[in-house]
Amino acid sequence: MSKSKSPFRSLKYPEIISKVGSPFNPSDTGKTGDFFDSGYEILINSGDDMDRVIPLNSKEIKLGRKDHPHERRAGYILFSDSTVSRDHAVIRWDDELEKYVIYHLSKSTPTLVNGRAVKKSLLSPDYRVQLGDLVFQMVSIKEKHQKESSAMWERFKAGEERGDEYISSGYKLVVVDGPDSGQSFDLDKNLMIIGRRKGMGDIRDTYGILLSDETLPDELALLVWNEQEGRFGIFQSEESPVPIRLFRVVETHDGSQVVGREYQNILEDKDSIMAGETVMVVHRLSPDETMDAKVDISKELKTEAPQVSEDEGTLTVPGSFRIDYMFEVIEGPGKGQKISLLSDEMSEGRIVSFGSRGPTRQNDIELEDLSLTNTQGYYEFTGGNLYLINESGNAPVMVNNYNIGENEKIVLNGGDHIRLGETILTFTDNRIIAALRNYALIVAVGEDEDKGRRFPLTRTTVLIGRGSVCDIRVYDPEVSRIHAALTFKAGRFHLEHKSKVNPTFVNGISLKKGQSRIVFPGDKIYLSGTTILQLVRAVA
Repeated sequence: MSKSKSPFRSLKYPEIISKVGSPFNPSDTGKTGDFFDSGYEILINSGDDMDRVIPLNSKEIKLGRKDHPHERRAGYILFSDSTVSRDHAVIRWDDELEKYVIYHLSKSTPTLVNGRAVKKSLLSPDYRVQLGDLVFQMVSIKEKHQKESSAMWERFKAGEERGDEYISSGYKLVVVDGPDSGQSFDLDKNLMIIGRRKGMGDIRDTYGILLSDETLPDELALLVWNEQEGRFGIFQSEESPVPIRLFRVVETHDGSQVVGREYQNILEDKDSIMAGETVMVVHRLSPDETMDAKVDISKELKTEAPQVSEDEGTLTVPGSFRIDYMFEVIEGPGKGQKISLLSDEMSEGRIVSFGSRGPTRQNDIELEDLSLTNTQGYYEFTGGNLYLINESGNAPVMVNNYNIGENEKIVLNGGDHIRLGETILTFTDNRIIAALRNYALIVAVGEDEDKGRRFPLTRTTVLIGRGSVCDIRVYDPEVSRIHAALTFKAGRFHLEHKSKVNPTFVNGISLKKGQSRIVFPGDKIYLSGTTILQLVRAVA
């Protein structure tokens, strides 16, 4: 295995990643250049299209029937099943819920979700959708790859998979940032392990990409050669405390853009792998290869969004209670009531019922709202998340103005507003609040009164601007009263531009009003020609 100085050492980096999306198979939705990353795909379970897998890479996709085998329609997923209507349904992405919602269109054939005819329904992982006789299933790509990674590592640990077969892949892995910057590794085995070197005599040297980065574990990931694809797949170890992020440079209508995912996929030429302090780039050799190849990836990507751990993410109160979740009634009967859930009791599968007082059951959370039924719904703790399930269709149940149908299930995020009948509650995830204490917004450039100021992040959503209602308040007269909002949800920071008059830029790229963009620590937020904020890790 060669380890030589690489011309990638002198690569020019853009300022930072400015768009996160998905370049994977955009043609499946009939669109090009639209690299939205939903993290979902559909698996067809019946008919002529059975076992077909289609990534969902657009915010709006129509579902319908094709009338001849080679028919294509922009913005559609077309099926060959004759029982599907020409325009059967449409699925639209909900930015607040970070899930798709399906809307029924057909005048002749129903749309079924989990066996129930719907006009509109939220789509969650493993939900089954039926259009005519055709059935497909919603699949979380992240969960799928986690299962694949788990299975691959089990075979590796059992000795069923070993890097003992030499191959001529034509790929190298080049370290472009971090302690091992400049080294390159030949990808010449059918299986290779990525991790921290244990010492000079590490026996994994013959099939390992072993790094001196002390932030990495001994076993970070496996690279496995896929003969059919002619490329490597990457599988992260479940035991690794350090996450992997993948980024890819793609050509769009607007030129080169960098898009990314936080979960594993088949690797392609120029893909970038970021973990700990290390950034590596996949490099495919070619007969006419030039030595000045460029890779658009930013050094600043080595900073992370908050990682919530059990130790730092719980709130301790007198008596050694640890509270993970809290609900507060802010409107309606029982206003001011607070309900707390102790972390020690939130075991996998725990059910917490809610509703009004009644003869059918004694609820864990009893609400004074007479518009609710006695069996209105329940919360379920599964996979580290708290879900809300609506059992009754008699009273409205909404999360962030999205109507939750009967027997529908939705994951809750910190800061959510929940309406149960006439009662409105706020939901607080104290694990997130505790983790946010590690981050702050600083005024990197600004007016004399603002320069050098540091604003700790203590809420999941903070308003930024000149007005008195803002959590991050600056004195610059060119900044709007409410200029932008920074929200932490689903493990990421999202910046939304709110001003009608003054622009907002992230790393030099403007946002439209209402547009949201993911920001990482190190990113610069331009509010005016005078004021620049920066997301940073708080100093301990």
